[in-house]
Amino acid sequence: VTLFAVPTPNSEPFDIVKGPNRTLWFSERSAGKIGVLSY
Repeated sequence: VTLFAVPTPNSEPFDIVKGPNRTLWFSERSAGKIGVLSY
């Protein structure tokens, strides 16, 4: 298991999906945003 820090504090990351080019896309439920992380 690898833990990643999300860019928005207290955003409650939810519904994480793997994208192209080593990315993870997720919704930031409390912030009303879409986030992406590269790994």
